[in-house]
Amino acid sequence: MKGRWIAWAGALLLSISVAATGFAKSAFLVKEGMRGDNVRQVQELLIAQGFLSGKADGICGAKTVEAIKRFQREAGLKADGICGDETYARMRAGEDISSAKTKGAVKPGMRGDRVRAMQELLVKHGYLHAEPDGVFGKMTEEALRGFQRDQGLTVDGICGRTTLAYLEGRQSGSPNAYTGVKPKEQSAYAAVGSVIKPGMHGDGVILVQEYLIDLGYLSGEADGIYGPGSVAAMKKFQRENGLNPDGICGRATYAALQVSPQVMDGPTPQKHGTDDGAPPSGRPVRVHATAYSAMESGMSLHTATGKFVQRGIIAVDPSFIPLGTRVYIPGYGEATADDTGGSIKGNRIDIAFDTTQEALDFGRREITIYILE
Repeated sequence: MKGRWIAWAGALLLSISVAATGFAKSAFLVKEGMRGDNVRQVQELLIAQGFLSGKADGICGAKTVEAIKRFQREAGLKADGICGDETYARMRAGEDISSAKTKGAVKPGMRGDRVRAMQELLVKHGYLHAEPDGVFGKMTEEALRGFQRDQGLTVDGICGRTTLAYLEGRQSGSPNAYTGVKPKEQSAYAAVGSVIKPGMHGDGVILVQEYLIDLGYLSGEADGIYGPGSVAAMKKFQRENGLNPDGICGRATYAALQVSPQVMDGPTPQKHGTDDGAPPSGRPVRVHATAYSAMESGMSLHTATGKFVQRGIIAVDPSFIPLGTRVYIPGYGEATADDTGGSIKGNRIDIAFDTTQEALDFGRREITIYILE
C-alpha cells in the first residue's frame, strides 16, 4: 500500500512538473478567438510595423491571425498565426526583416528620412508631384491613398510593410499585386497599336507615353517601358475620362487618347458639304492619295510641323500644296496640310488616320480633293 502511494505521488509530481514546463514554454500566448490586453499588445506591435491596419481592439480575429502569419513568414518563423513567446519576442524587438526603411509604419504627421524615402517612391510612380521634403503632410497622404486605391490595398494613408512592398515592387502572391517591371529583355514587346499591359516595352509603349506626357499625366521622357509611373498615369487618365482604370491601354483607351481635346491640337475633322460634292468655294485638285497612321510600326509620332499624327492632317509636297493649306476630302472631311514625306512628291498626298486598320482600309486611290479658300 505504501509503495503504491509513493508511486502515485511520484507520478503526480512528474505530471505537475511537465505541466509547469509546458506552461513556461507558452508564458505568452495569443491565438484566434482570444481577447484581452495581450491581444491588444500584439495588435499594436503589428500595426506599428505595418502588418495590420486599423485599431487595436483586443480581439484576435481572422485579420489579426493573418497579420501574425505575415510577420512570422518574414521573420522566418513557423507561420501558424499563433503568437507565442518567440514570435512575441521578435515583435517586441522590432526586428527589421527587409530593410531599414521598413521598420515601423510611416504615418501622417511624421517627419524624417523614412518619410522622404516613401515620398521618393511616390514621385517615381507618378503619384506625388512635389519635391520630397521628409514631411508627411496632406499632399503626401493623398498621394499614398491614391497609390493604395489603385493597387487594391487598404486605403488608410499609412505606409506599412505591405504598402511599402508594393511601392518597392517586392510584393507577390496576390492577384492585385504589382510586382514592378521585368527587365526589358524578359518582358513582352508591345508593337504600335497593340494592347499595352504593365511590364511591357517597345514602340507601342513609347507612343502611349508620348500621349500621356503631352496631356500632362506623365512627366519625363518616353522610355518605352510600361512601368509603375506610366501605369499610374494611365489609370488617372482612364478615371478622368470615364474608363475602367485598369492601367491597360486597349481599344477604348486608344480611342480616348486619340480624340481627347488636349491632343487635338490640329484641326478638328468636320464634314463640309456632302461626301460626293464639292464644298462652296472649293478648288478641285486631282491627287493620288495614300493613308498612314502613327500606330504603324516605325512611324514617327509627330508631323513635320511638330504636331501629333492624327486624323485631320495630310502630308503633302509643299511645292504642290503649301503647308497650312486647308482642304476638303470627300468621305473624310476637312484636313490641314501639316506634314511632309520623302516619297510625297507632286500631286501625291498621304492622309492621316487614327488607327492602322483605317489606313489599310483606305488603301491607295485617285481622288479629287478641294482646296478651301
